[in-house]
Amino acid sequence: MRIYLDTCCYNRPFDDQRQPRIRLEAEAVRAILRMVKLNSLQLVGGDALTFEVSRISDARRRDACDSMMAAVSHRVASSARLERETERLISLGFRAMDATHLASAIHAKCAYFFTVDDVLLRVAARQSSILPCLVTNPAVWLLGRIEVNPQ
Repeated sequence: MRIYLDTCCYNRPFDDQRQPRIRLEAEAVRAILRMVKLNSLQLVGGDALTFEVSRISDARRRDACDSMMAAVSHRVASSARLERETERLISLGFRAMDATHLASAIHAKCAYFFTVDDVLLRVAARQSSILPCLVTNPAVWLLGRIEVNPQ
């Protein structure tokens, strides 16, 4: 199954871990990346992701994000088709860079697009009936996969 982590997911492990939500999301991102390393999931990336990570001013954070992105097994390059999909997503209310990331995930036929960006999640929820991949928070997705056996 193909998945796409947007830039904020790669950055989440470096945010203030004293906040419970941030700590939970960071752990979920780490768990998803472990699943990628175990070949349970295929990680998709692209030019938009590479561009955004290259603009991170903190060199240690940027290098760490680059290191995590080394697990990408499928890369989406910029193209006219990708630009058309990006424009369509912008017309639906997505911000430009979010639309570019989501267009990359759609182009790669990802089952899931992960983000911790609440604005992006709200727009995606409004447009969910016409999106071919599920846009969700990594912690919500991971918690939904945990089987609980009350005994």
